[in-house]
Amino acid sequence: MVKVGVLLNVVTLNYLLEVLFENSRIESALDQFRRMNKKGFSPSSRNYEIIIKGLILSNRLDDSVIILGEMFNAGFEPELSFYTCIIPLFCRGNELEEGIQLLRLMRASNLLPDELIYTELIRCMCKNHRLDDANNLLEEMIENGRTPFVDVLADLVVDLCAIGKFDEAMNFLEDKCGYITSPYNAMLEGCCNAVEGLCQARMIMEAAEIFHYVSKNGCSLHPSSYNMLIGSMCVMGQVDKALRLRGLAYSSDTSYTTLTYTTIMHGLSKLKMAIGQMISSSALISLNWPQIVDHCLAAEVPFFDSKIVVELYPTTVARKAVFIKF
Repeated sequence: MVKVGVLLNVVTLNYLLEVLFENSRIESALDQFRRMNKKGFSPSSRNYEIIIKGLILSNRLDDSVIILGEMFNAGFEPELSFYTCIIPLFCRGNELEEGIQLLRLMRASNLLPDELIYTELIRCMCKNHRLDDANNLLEEMIENGRTPFVDVLADLVVDLCAIGKFDEAMNFLEDKCGYITSPYNAMLEGCCNAVEGLCQARMIMEAAEIFHYVSKNGCSLHPSSYNMLIGSMCVMGQVDKALRLRGLAYSSDTSYTTLTYTTIMHGLSKLKMAIGQMISSSALISLNWPQIVDHCLAAEVPFFDSKIVVELYPTTVARKAVFIKF
């Protein structure tokens, strides 16, 4: 550059570093950065940002941590743009301690993190099972007037459920999530996924309580979460409760699909329960039986002791009468 009459300064060095990283000339970029002092320059916040970002994106995380350590040892205080760029990159590389160290430096400089910094740190804490730290940081985020993204709340709920802390997940939902649907879906799926046998029926009951809570407050759940709960209920042999949950789905505008109907009918058929005996119950009166029969016949779900269904809906049943067992 000097040979062609262009004098190197901090600004031109930044451009040079960016070009070197873009062309995968990482060692040359590091060499230029190391030689800054010999050229009479002191590294700027932008210099550190470019070099650390370039190293992280080049999968040289260890080298980026070394440069960051040198920056800390020199007592250098970066600008806000440095934190906004570098903290999320460290978190995505699962370098949580570096991200936390930078957050502390931000606080010491009276700089307020934005939503992105908080989000990436909370996600990284969840990934490393540091849920108390994640929850504390979420509290700080809200106190500082930053609005957490819905998926961040859902991540915390999922991780609490994954380690069996359903009570804490429930308290978290009631305290922070309000009427946001996604975390409730995460809680429901966390409970349902945790069920592996009859001994875990209590978890299903907790999932049902969550569903009852959100339904009562006019929130709808994703059909996949709802069907998961219905299926788990039926596996546990609690088909009557599954039928009552269908009523809650209707009142909260939660969509139920063909799978919902066939799952319930599978549960009935496995228990060999007489539809004729159950059809008079209050839980079943509101059901659209022609639709259920149609769906279940299409899925080849057998009916047991179902003469009453044939008598009530002969046209529907006659389409596939071969699947009806008397």
